[in-house]
Amino acid sequence: MLAFLLILLLLIAPQCVQAATVFDQTKVEYVTKQDDGLINNTVSVLYQDSVGFLWMGTDIGITRYDGLYCQNYPYVESEPSVISAIYESENRWLFAWSENQFKLICFDKNLGNYLPISSKSYPLPKNKYDLVSLSGSLYSLYNNKLYHLSLVADSDSMLISGTPLPLDEPIQRMFPADDFLVLSTDDSFILYNPQTKSADYIEYASLQFKGDEQLANIAYYNNHLWLLFENSTSYCYNLKTKEYATLSHRFTNPNLQQVNSTTFVGATLDKVELICFEHDNYATSPYQILDLYEQIENLPLLDNLINDIYYDAKNKVLWISVNGQGLIKVASKSERLNAIPLPAEIDKPLQILQDIDGYIWLTTDGKGIFKSTTNSVDSDLKFAQWPHADAKGTYCLFQDPMKNIWFGGKSDELLCYSPRTNQVERIPLHCETTITGINELYYNSRSRLWMATNEGLLVYDVRNKEVLAFLPNSEEWGSVTAICEDGGGVMWIGTERGIRKVVRTGRDIELTSGYEESAGLTSNQVLSLYQNNYNQLFASYIDKVIQIDGKNKVVSESMVLHKNFSSGRIRCIIDDQSGSTWLGTNSGVIVVNNETLASYLYEQFDSYKDVYMLNDGHLLWLTEKRLVNINPRNMKEWIAERAFVITNVEVNLSKAEVGKEINDEVILDKAIYLTDKLDLGYSNNSLRIFVSDLTYSSAPAKVEYRLLPLNSEWDFTYDSNVKLNNLPAGSYTLELRSPCLLGDSNPVTRLDITIRPQWMTTWWAYILYVFVALLIALASYLYFRYRAYQKYKVWMLRNRLRNEKALNETKEKHAQMRGQLYVDLLQKLRTPISLLIAPLKELMSSSEVVSSAKLKLTLAYRNAQTMQDFFIRLQDAHQMEAEREYQVAPYTASRIANGAIRTEYDLLKASNVDLHYDKDQQVNAEIWVDKRRIHFVLQSIISNILNQMDYAGDLWFNIDLRKSGEKEYCVYAIKGKSKRPGDTSEVIDEETLRSNFLGWDIIQEINRIHGSEMKMLKMTSDEADVELWIPLGKEHWDSTKNVTIVTAEELSEDELLPEQDEKIDSEPAVVVEETEAFEDFEMIPDSKLKLLIIEDNTDIRFYMKIIFSNLYQVYLAENGQEGIEIARRELPNLVLTDVMMPVMDGFECLRILKEDFRTCHIPVIILTALTSDEDIVKGTDLGADDYILKPFNPEVLRAKVKRLMRSRVELKQIYTKLLTSAAPKTATEEKVDEVNSTTENKSDDPLIEKIVELVSSNLQNPDFNVKSLADMLCMSQPTLYRKVKQITGFTIIELVRGVRLKEAAELLKTKKYGIQEVSEMVGYNDVPTFRKHFVALYGTTPSTFAG
Repeated sequence: MLAFLLILLLLIAPQCVQAATVFDQTKVEYVTKQDDGLINNTVSVLYQDSVGFLWMGTDIGITRYDGLYCQNYPYVESEPSVISAIYESENRWLFAWSENQFKLICFDKNLGNYLPISSKSYPLPKNKYDLVSLSGSLYSLYNNKLYHLSLVADSDSMLISGTPLPLDEPIQRMFPADDFLVLSTDDSFILYNPQTKSADYIEYASLQFKGDEQLANIAYYNNHLWLLFENSTSYCYNLKTKEYATLSHRFTNPNLQQVNSTTFVGATLDKVELICFEHDNYATSPYQILDLYEQIENLPLLDNLINDIYYDAKNKVLWISVNGQGLIKVASKSERLNAIPLPAEIDKPLQILQDIDGYIWLTTDGKGIFKSTTNSVDSDLKFAQWPHADAKGTYCLFQDPMKNIWFGGKSDELLCYSPRTNQVERIPLHCETTITGINELYYNSRSRLWMATNEGLLVYDVRNKEVLAFLPNSEEWGSVTAICEDGGGVMWIGTERGIRKVVRTGRDIELTSGYEESAGLTSNQVLSLYQNNYNQLFASYIDKVIQIDGKNKVVSESMVLHKNFSSGRIRCIIDDQSGSTWLGTNSGVIVVNNETLASYLYEQFDSYKDVYMLNDGHLLWLTEKRLVNINPRNMKEWIAERAFVITNVEVNLSKAEVGKEINDEVILDKAIYLTDKLDLGYSNNSLRIFVSDLTYSSAPAKVEYRLLPLNSEWDFTYDSNVKLNNLPAGSYTLELRSPCLLGDSNPVTRLDITIRPQWMTTWWAYILYVFVALLIALASYLYFRYRAYQKYKVWMLRNRLRNEKALNETKEKHAQMRGQLYVDLLQKLRTPISLLIAPLKELMSSSEVVSSAKLKLTLAYRNAQTMQDFFIRLQDAHQMEAEREYQVAPYTASRIANGAIRTEYDLLKASNVDLHYDKDQQVNAEIWVDKRRIHFVLQSIISNILNQMDYAGDLWFNIDLRKSGEKEYCVYAIKGKSKRPGDTSEVIDEETLRSNFLGWDIIQEINRIHGSEMKMLKMTSDEADVELWIPLGKEHWDSTKNVTIVTAEELSEDELLPEQDEKIDSEPAVVVEETEAFEDFEMIPDSKLKLLIIEDNTDIRFYMKIIFSNLYQVYLAENGQEGIEIARRELPNLVLTDVMMPVMDGFECLRILKEDFRTCHIPVIILTALTSDEDIVKGTDLGADDYILKPFNPEVLRAKVKRLMRSRVELKQIYTKLLTSAAPKTATEEKVDEVNSTTENKSDDPLIEKIVELVSSNLQNPDFNVKSLADMLCMSQPTLYRKVKQITGFTIIELVRGVRLKEAAELLKTKKYGIQEVSEMVGYNDVPTFRKHFVALYGTTPSTFAG
């Protein structure tokens, strides 16, 4: 009996192993409400439709799952519907049974909505067992009769009608089975085919089946009927042999699923079990029950009841629905892979190969070397430890072209095994460097064995048994991690810092790097190197793979993790027989088509460490716990057969559902996977297309796509969705496919997409545009005609204005010309008037003129003064009219009055007018005025009153302070009374007064700006009484424009009245005698002082020569250029120059004179008719000593010339005395000292004092000169020359020499030093020069002076 059991166990053991290996490499995942969007975690029933979608019945409704996303369809009326069964009809309709509402529910898969059900002459089913689905048709039981249901659907409801089938027996239950129905009656089973209307009967008695037993389900697999009972024995009946068997095992869930021909899966309350048969005649075959939890390590224990199970045989996925725990997916291994478990003693395997006899070799990390016991690579493959290697050693291996196997371990010894002779050779390396371990081996085409050791790279000659070269490890590249040879025989190594090309010359090894950097990548650790069949070198890293062209030795391609593939850490690479390259990663294998560079990742949840191509062309992969045998052809065919289904679409980030509006547009009128075209408005031009291959794989599906006609090249994504953003208007076709690893025959999924243009780009919009354009054209035509008319009117107006402007400009130009002529005339007239007034005054002062002639001269002189006053008024009026800026400053009332009267003094003096003005009455109240303009007002009032009086009579001028309202005023009262006998007093009207009053408008404007008022108290032909009211203070200036507050001008001589009585005589003053000019200059030698007169007017030049020739030596020049030449030649004591002259004007002449160190000391007086302040300021800035206006008073001119002459002579005398003060004095010199003693101290200049001090302190300094003196004074040499000459009249050399000679004279007077010593002490290098200069200054020799 025991032997029988052992034999039975041996017979069924292979089948159990086969069943177990179905789930030996699985990945378990949950589909739940929390993580995947499942509507409810209680899934009662599972159903996979004809498309491949998995449908779930929950406590709230139906859910569709595509392997990535859940699409929920809740069914809630007054309460949710608990779905316990699902049926499919005609590939569109799903019917579900509501367990809590006891009714049938219809769901339209195309539209994604529920339809109410109604029936016609047919009552609907009362429970879920009365309805089945078979081959797309629905069958129902009613009153023990079988009906075929017909469906008529419209948009609002589903109408169901039933047709009874020709069966006489009363039917108790029915079950679908392949293409027929299994019907249970009172005593038999009927196998009924609805298509052929045929029926086969199986009596209960033949099965020893009692009809009263509760039958839960009937399943049909492989020509066997499974009769499943919830609480009793189940039966298996072979329809061909009529044999049956009973199964004592009870399934609480009667949903039995077939895994393969000998394996089934079923469920109890809390676990899933496998039924493993020895062969496919289940009625007679022995079997074994296995617990699936024991086969799958990561399958969790279930706390709740199992509701349903479903096995997807096509995709090798087991689905388990658990009460309250959602859905469990168990993805089993595919038939495309043959997994071979490794025994427990093979721990940490490293490398693998197959020898020429078909045996498999494995090296390990610390467990030695293993060899298979058989040469057949199947699930029964066993291994034994190779006795020739250390059982605890770590080894690497390589197979050379002669099929010898080389092993390297943790020593300096190689093992070479020959499968042909079964001999093992141990080869010591005898390297100069001690080798502690060999990590990589490579046997190249030159029979050289390259080794990566712990110490570095070693090259070994196998034939001569000698080490050819050794390169130690370096900090630059670390250690060697991989070795390979390309098709051209060039060696390459992978290091911890990137790939390097190796060139060996004798015992020297040269490395070339930088390949990663040339592709813009980082040089990090190389995991493996591989040369494929296309002479392309692959180098793999943790995060990338680069491809180097074996011919050009440059990087031709790079593939980066996440961008080009989804899994990294590629540790092994190999080509299959068709030329595709396979890469082993840490989570599966990648296959690459080298012609198209298409790639695909087959995820298997293991880290692939090494690979070897078997003799039959299969690829044997080494993982941590198993070997994986892959048929490359089958794998690529499976990849190529995958077709994608569009499962969802998002439009503008909103999920599109059937009938749902997005941007006021319904996107889908049926389910997206049934839709072949999308017609969208322009506002819905951003799409996200979700796809699935419905394989329910755990690995991300690589999707290749292109959008025609925009892109003809295929792009790819691992995200299972394609993004199409901001598509322009047009028609497109989106094409989807799996990677083409076997040509271009992959199935392509297409979706036509039309993006309608915006309304503004449609044909009717263009018609509207044309219409609007015509309207715009018409409106534009009318508008431009109107504009043209308006432009014509504007042109006419502008033309008229332009003509008027031209006319005004012409008038203004003529006015300016008249004004300029007016100014030029006034300036030209000042010179003739000067020539009239000055000679007349001279003649009136002469004693040689008789009395009768003097009266005529007096009359002529008075009229000349009147004419001069008139011209001055006109010139001032014209100048003030042109000037807009007011220069306001505070002045006392008396100072303003004195200045106005002083201007009219000469006219009053020459007229028969008695002036009554108390100049000693000082009114110090301040008024803020523009002095020049207020003077003009007062002078104009006086001049007009004098004109009214015919310059004969009395003139009263008074100042008073008065108050009007809240304001205080300074009042100037001017009153005149004529002396003409017999005059009758006639009142002058205002119009006549304005016309006769010179400058009336200008005076009124000045009064308006000043806030003053001119009151005409009385104006008759013989009497005038005028008052000028000027407000005190400056508040009235705050709001006035064009006003500048300035500092009051210094009091000048022109504002001082002469010391005399109020009564001014009509006779002119007497001219000063000529002898007075030299009364202060008795010490001057015989020669006269020199005066240079520069004047272009011949009469004035001649007149001034007359008045100055008796006093000075006069030189005449007609222009500035001639005057400069004379000044440089004669060096006059004073220059008197006009401004407006030909060739060179007076200002330029003045500038040149003052910049020339030879003439800069000469004083200059400007005599001109230019009266503006700007001209006066300009002359003063250029260095003029005085500024006299034409016409001039000869007495004043002579006085100012005399004063400047005297000051310059006195200044030179002071500095001459300074330099000669040490010499003995004559009586005359002592007298001069007395004369100058009062002015000596006050005339010393600080600059001269500083120069004297510096010269005195540097007498014995041999390097001291004029340049060093200028540097000490921080000025240039020309400036120093000019200033000294201007101040002292001496040159700087004369001044320095004088200081030295004065010091020498003082030293000689002490009589302590000789002539030689004194000359050296004062800076002379030779005595003759010293004596010559001393005699020139003091008039005696040094020896005589020292006497």
